[in-house]
Amino acid sequence: MKNKIKSLAIAMVMALMFIGCGGTNHPNIPEVSLTKQFRFEKVSFHFYESRKSGIVYHTAQELESILNAHILELLKEKNLFSNDKNMNQLIIDATYERVYVGDATPLPSDALRYPGYSYKLEVSDGTKVLKTIDRKGLTYKGGFAMNLQIIGATLRDKKYELEFIEAFAQAIVDSIEKL
Repeated sequence: MKNKIKSLAIAMVMALMFIGCGGTNHPNIPEVSLTKQFRFEKVSFHFYESRKSGIVYHTAQELESILNAHILELLKEKNLFSNDKNMNQLIIDATYERVYVGDATPLPSDALRYPGYSYKLEVSDGTKVLKTIDRKGLTYKGGFAMNLQIIGATLRDKKYELEFIEAFAQAIVDSIEKL
């Protein structure tokens, strides 16, 4: 009798495991058809920094202009850009946060640290949003030499932000390619 109860309990537990593991959490979402190229006007750009620096870095307008130009260049290079009104519209909302070495310490520096990024991509057919990608909390990751420069607080020129913005544009266009 005890063996039958044990066998029945084991069989029920196994059945529950198979039923639980065999299910899916993914709803049936219909695939949306997008055009191969996109209309794009400009990035909606938001710029933040924790404080003003004694060093003159790029202004928010300069960074926005550089980002727009680089995204447009990459879209054209990858044949993703079109002026055709029949193509889906690409709406890009980008945020760039300039960060300084020692910001969270009593001894802040004017040297740059890796910036924070976030962006939201929306593809619209003109009347409704067809697809959205929202990436938040991203941080540029440089190589070994740049890591040493950050530790030494030697990124004290606006030329370094060009590399940061180019990487930001590349990340955005990489996401667009995957749409």
